[in-house]
Amino acid sequence: PYGGVAQKYRDMYAAAKFESCFPSPPPAPNARAGKEMLQNLLASLRLVAAAIGALDDRVDALASALRQRRMLDQTLLIFASTCGALYGRHGLWDSGAASAPVNMFEEALLTPMIWRWPERIPPQTNRPESIGACDLFPTLCDAAGAEIPKRSLSGRSYFPLLLGQDLPRKQAWR
Repeated sequence: PYGGVAQKYRDMYAAAKFESCFPSPPPAPNARAGKEMLQNLLASLRLVAAAIGALDDRVDALASALRQRRMLDQTLLIFASTCGALYGRHGLWDSGAASAPVNMFEEALLTPMIWRWPERIPPQTNRPESIGACDLFPTLCDAAGAEIPKRSLSGRSYFPLLLGQDLPRKQAWR
């Protein structure tokens, strides 16, 4: 994922030291994926920071285009990731699949998810509840006002959490 990062973003982090990441543990004996990134952890962290900077600019460009069309405040923007990343912690680089057997470190399990919808979701809302990928579809249906299909789906809507409310205590998991 780091091959196409433009030089301008690499230059932004060329001198970054990432002091809080060092000293780092040696590569874990069960490391599988991303071992090459552990060989020069500082250079790899700089590359990750550059890739995140590039992503930030792309999100800003999208928001600017929506703003120009006067659609930004009525548009639901969701940023999510498939997994967390270890980036050298525990002697591993990527996600849970960075090791064999698959690891269950908190950094690999917790994933970012940001929702922006100014006309519906209060800003700066931060919730501690755990949700899963199976909950996304029912939540999107709930947010759009669509009925959840009557088939065998797992999960439940966590849309109330996004509105700053608690989940119903007796809401059954499907």
